[in-house]
Amino acid sequence: MNELHTVINELHIIMKELNDRIERFRKECPVSWKAAHSEIDRRLGHAGRKIEDVIDAISHSAVRR
Repeated sequence: MNELHTVINELHIIMKELNDRIERFRKECPVSWKAAHSEIDRRLGHAGRKIEDVIDAISHSAVRR
């Protein structure tokens, strides 16, 4: 379960970073969104992988019981 806790914490960090970036874009209006779009896509991909890690950890935990 410690592994699951670590992965969930990492997911919280990713989501916080994404929320911070979105809030920044609400306040600012950059001329080009290309770099921001790429960064958000990269972070969303990372979040997706972490969610898969959580699902795997939960699945393995349920099998061990």
